[in-house]
Amino acid sequence: MPVYKSAEKTADGRQWLFQVSYTSAGKHKNYRSKKFATKKEAEKAEAVFLLSYGKQAPERLTFAQIIDEYLSEKKMTLKPQSWLRAKVLCEHVSALLGDIPVSTMNVSQYDNFRATVAGNDSWSVSYKNKILNHVKALISYADRKHDITNRLPWKYEPLADTVRAKKPMQFFTKEEFDRFIDAADDLRYRALFTVLFYCGLRVGEANALQWSDLDRVGRTLSVSKTVSTKLRMPSGGYLITSPKTAGSVRTIPYSRKVSGIIDELHDFWCRYDGFSEQWFVFGGLFNLPETTITKVKDKYIKKAGLKQIRIHDFRHSCASYYIHLGCSPNVLAKLLGHTSAKMTLDTYSHFYTADLRELVEKAE
Repeated sequence: MPVYKSAEKTADGRQWLFQVSYTSAGKHKNYRSKKFATKKEAEKAEAVFLLSYGKQAPERLTFAQIIDEYLSEKKMTLKPQSWLRAKVLCEHVSALLGDIPVSTMNVSQYDNFRATVAGNDSWSVSYKNKILNHVKALISYADRKHDITNRLPWKYEPLADTVRAKKPMQFFTKEEFDRFIDAADDLRYRALFTVLFYCGLRVGEANALQWSDLDRVGRTLSVSKTVSTKLRMPSGGYLITSPKTAGSVRTIPYSRKVSGIIDELHDFWCRYDGFSEQWFVFGGLFNLPETTITKVKDKYIKKAGLKQIRIHDFRHSCASYYIHLGCSPNVLAKLLGHTSAKMTLDTYSHFYTADLRELVEKAE
């Protein structure tokens, strides 16, 4: 069905629309759409409308149309952060395959798509494979919802990373962390890195902490949310969601060493007008941007003359420190918010092996 260009424009210049007839609940109806800025936008809206009433032949459904339907459904089942990531992956697919019908995508079209993804030097091999796997997810969705089949992507192997070997896990020893924290000249970041090292929080969990989450008398902190300052909501604010897994919701006791700097930071914020227990522990009114945390971390590492590690490696440093003190996998799993001790062992088995070797040497 064609779209039309109205002789009358809206105040902001939109004049393309579509008009269709359809049957709903046994009654014949006519529908005239709102106006769109371009012909392509009107055609896309018409296809989505027809799809909702079963008038679009499945073999004609394009990747762009399936993506619209897929994202609408996923928005109801995925956490906002996960949905935004899926949206970005879908945008990569749509940019290259959007106009191609899912059922008729051929070898040449898929090879061109795969070659374009593989040739993007700004993406890691892991991210490229996520994009390729998302094509499979979209086709599986189309198969489930519209009986559309196209097994072409399954005939290809994942892209191989022939350049980079897997990096060994990096961490600070207790002595290295002491040198690092001595170089920290900003109270907010000194407190943040202290909590990351001694409490094993993920940076998003620490960055989402509010003063109401802390019991400063009982020296405990409650993890019930996480923030990603790499992703913004449409409203412009940072995305705050529940933690990574159900096991990540936890209450952690902290030591007098941590308590001292936490109390010092609380006194610092109390000097600001309007301070409340709903302020963020480390950022105040707003969360600390992760890019800024990384820059500050790099500055302190350089100042202390230490090896470079990532922000997430402070969590590994915490695990290494407590394993060296004799912490069992079960207890460490509770501290880190792992779903099971098996997950802790799978992640940090090399630390436990090192301690076993030291134990054997002592026994000898």
